[in-house]
Amino acid sequence: MVEEGEYESAAENIRKYLEIFPDDNHANTLLSSCEHYAEWVRNKTKHIIQNEDKLIQNIMIIHLLGEI
Repeated sequence: MVEEGEYESAAENIRKYLEIFPDDNHANTLLSSCEHYAEWVRNKTKHIIQNEDKLIQNIMIIHLLGEI
């Protein structure tokens, strides 16, 4: 289910599994990933990704200004 993006259903199933096998480290890691997925979607990166051409142009301007 995790591979298919069904994180809520996967988390529910993993919790049921952990009731039987609470020390399964892999299952605990998967559960943590499922629980944090919604937060990751809500709080997308704050980085700005520029078009490569614009980035190269900005680097050239900075370089030229540095040589003046």
